[in-house]
Amino acid sequence: MQLYSVDQQRSQALEAHAASFAQFKVFGNDNPSVLISFASKTLNASQIILKLHVIELDAQSGLHILASHTCLLCFYSMAAWVLHKRVL
Repeated sequence: MQLYSVDQQRSQALEAHAASFAQFKVFGNDNPSVLISFASKTLNASQIILKLHVIELDAQSGLHILASHTCLLCFYSMAAWVLHKRVL
């Protein structure tokens, strides 16, 4: 996936499979922040690692800045999900 900044006239490649933009008003800031969230999938030692990343794009100096966050995503395979539902 490729992210392009009109203001900075440059692009950046992201290793991502899905992305979304959002505006979020941080307490103490006058204007809302622009956030991007995207999911990535990597292979490490034959294990699939899924992560969700949330990054503030327009951080302004002197204001409250959101820290970038990354968390692991866990998905059941469909077979495991069906088996889990039958047990309940």
